[in-house]
Parts: sequence; C-alpha cells; structure tokens
Amino acid sequence: MRPDEDLRLHHWLYISRCVVEPAWTAAMMDTLVAHAKGRNASIGLTGALLFTGTHFLQALEGPPTALALMRAAIGEDRRHTALVTLDEGSIPERRFAGWSLAYAGGSIYLANKVRGAMDGGAPALMHLLETFVGSAGLQA
Repeated sequence: MRPDEDLRLHHWLYISRCVVEPAWTAAMMDTLVAHAKGRNASIGLTGALLFTGTHFLQALEGPPTALALMRAAIGEDRRHTALVTLDEGSIPERRFAGWSLAYAGGSIYLANKVRGAMDGGAPALMHLLETFVGSAGLQA
C-alpha cells in the first residue's frame, strides 16, 4: 500500500436481493446494522443502507483498502444474492461523513421510493440515499 492510499476516497454503490425469510428480516437487520456500524467505524468507512424488505441498496465510502475488504465480505454474505454494482470509483469528499452506517428500512414507502428511483439509475439511487441521510428518520 502506498503511504497516500488511505488519504484517497473511493465509493461503491450496489443493490442486491435479500434471501432471508421475511419472518426473520427484522432481527437480521438489527444485528447486521449494529455490527456494521462498529466495523465500518473501525476501518474508516462511512455510508448508508436502505432495506426495502426484499432488496438492499447501499453506498459505502472510504479508503480503497478498507472498501475492498468490505466488498469482499459483502460479496460472500449469504443473506443476499444478485448483487449488482451500480457505481464505483474515486470521490473528492465523503457524502455520508459522520455516518458509520445510516440506516432506514422495512417500509412500503421506502420500497416504493427505491423502485421509483431505479429507473433513474445510479445517480437517482445515490440521490435517494443522500436524501434519506439528510432526513431526521435515519438511525445514526
């Protein structure tokens, strides 16, 4: 690793389909979010996660090495399938500074918002995440 690598910021935006039985998703998400907040903070990642009940939409950002580790872990996670990278690359500054993981999930309203934003591609989905982070309803 180059000495200046951890000074650069990269981001990754993806969507995937949840394969956990609906009866177990609330408990799963409580555990997942609690674990992810601590892990992300410890490796310098920030981001936002929206869970529609059937899909995960997540943006993560931080040092390239930490992001690569997280991508590998998420790629091996058996709680979801059909993972699709929507956008990735270098960014000049964090969009989710101060949020080791902002989270919102489990509502029909949210599912409809994600479904509607999908037609606009990655920019619309990223805007949706940024909008939810700016709202008072997200957990820090």
